[in-house]
Amino acid sequence: MMTKDELREQLLETFAHAPTLEFLFLAETLRDAATFYTEVETFGLLIGYVKRAGGDSWIWKRGVEDYAVHLNGTRSPVDAETFDPFVFVDAHAILSKPVVPRRWLLPGIIADGLSIVGGSPKGGKTYLAYALAMAVAHYGKWCNHWDVDQGKVIYVSLEDDENDTHLRLKELDASFTISAGKLLFVHGSQSLPAFGSGLLEWVEQVLDLHKPRLLIIDPISYLYVLKRTGGQFEETKDMLFPLRWLGRHYQCAIVCLDHRRKRSREDVSMVDTLYGSVAKQAVADGLIMVNRDGDDIELDLTIRAGKTQKLYISFVFAEGQCYLAYKGVEEHAASYSDVRTQVIEAVYAAAEPLAIADILAVLHLPDTRQTRNNVSQILYRHVKTKEIEKTNRGRYAKGEGR
Repeated sequence: MMTKDELREQLLETFAHAPTLEFLFLAETLRDAATFYTEVETFGLLIGYVKRAGGDSWIWKRGVEDYAVHLNGTRSPVDAETFDPFVFVDAHAILSKPVVPRRWLLPGIIADGLSIVGGSPKGGKTYLAYALAMAVAHYGKWCNHWDVDQGKVIYVSLEDDENDTHLRLKELDASFTISAGKLLFVHGSQSLPAFGSGLLEWVEQVLDLHKPRLLIIDPISYLYVLKRTGGQFEETKDMLFPLRWLGRHYQCAIVCLDHRRKRSREDVSMVDTLYGSVAKQAVADGLIMVNRDGDDIELDLTIRAGKTQKLYISFVFAEGQCYLAYKGVEEHAASYSDVRTQVIEAVYAAAEPLAIADILAVLHLPDTRQTRNNVSQILYRHVKTKEIEKTNRGRYAKGEGR
């Protein structure tokens, strides 16, 4: 019979070399390796770990470590006659505990766990992430509007080097200084392992040692390549779900930036332009889609236990400085037909001709290039049908055709 140390090494080697073994084959392998230390107890524990893992080798490995601790006698022995090999949590026990409120880094937008920020290259998402890091580590307010929970920040920048980071920080605030230990950077993809090669262990060690309030990975797509030997959903879920668990367990908001492709006619929403979007919607605590239009940024939010809304931020470069400022919110995005009806009603109800800015104010719409273009297009179409008249001063009134 193997010693306990030999058994531990055999189990670790089994997991390391065969992370995708079918359950029965794995169980049979472990049966041979363990030669059944108190048979029911050993086999039941291993079944529980594998079922809990759901096929994720990283969690399997953690299960083996826990099992080794059990074998070393630091846990109370399990009664073989009453041992239940399945991992259940009784509803009675769940209901006997108080509900733990969700912990927010940025109330209603970014919670402990995993949030994904998707956007096209040069779309402003990295500047938004740098500004968030500076807010959490130093200012306490993001985009001069939202209060954030403060604490240490670790920023994994896979595209920038130290010089790039210096420039971005000074672009956002020319006078920015910060005490040592509050905002830490990791630069380059060679500075940390990829998914499947130790990334999750690296993240857990960082969270355990440094206890950051915010961890940013920019961009997450550099750290994984879908094998395409199985389903894209399963591969993406298996990579990202442990990040969500780590964020919640260590009370850290993990924000991963991600590139998106160009939107096509088949895409129902902007979220669909993320690679593996279905899995990311299922796993992430929040999806924040960044859409830049000139000097405006639209943030399309899908937040677990939060609101689905659109936020508008100005994004202006002037004399080497980057300025980010809150512009407005659209909590219930109206359809085009609804907006058209509202625009017409606003013009007809006005005592005097209205400019586009007046219409936006009446309808409580954010004054952005996109909303101006939408309203302008509606007005143009109704001017052609003479339902609305355009005055010489660029204002709009009720037309003859109405």
